[in-house]
Amino acid sequence: MERDLAAWIDEARQHQHDGELELAAAAYRRILQAQPAQIEALTGLAEIFQARGNAIEAVALLEEGLRSSPDSASLLESLGDARHARGLLESAISAYREALDREPCRTGALWGMGCAQASLGDHAAAAESLRQLVELQHDYG
Repeated sequence: MERDLAAWIDEARQHQHDGELELAAAAYRRILQAQPAQIEALTGLAEIFQARGNAIEAVALLEEGLRSSPDSASLLESLGDARHARGLLESAISAYREALDREPCRTGALWGMGCAQASLGDHAAAAESLRQLVELQHDYG
C-alpha cells in the first residue's frame, strides 16, 4: 500500500506540474480515499482548487485536514495561502504565524505573511517578515 501511495503521489504531482489539473485532482482524490489525512494530497488538491478560483473549497478542505493533523505546518501554510486568495488577510496571517510557530524556516509562510501584511497596510510588519525571509535564504541558500 505504501508503494502504491508513493506512486499515486508522484503521478498526481506530475499531472499537476504538467498542467493536467483534472488528472491531478483525480489522483489526489484517490489518495484521500485511501488515506483521508494524507497531507501532500490535501495541499495538492487545495492548490488545484485555488488555481480554478475556488479558494472557498480549498479553505474547507484544509480546515478539515487540520482536524486530523493540527500540527502540520504544511497544511497551515496552505490554509494561509487559501485564506489570502479569499481576501481573508488577517485570518491568513494567523495561519502563517501558526505554521511558523511549528516550523520557523517555512519560507512560503514568511512570504505569504509579508504579502498579506503589506496588503493590510502594515508595512513595518511586512518588512520584518520579508527581512526574515531574506535572512533564511542567506542562511540556507
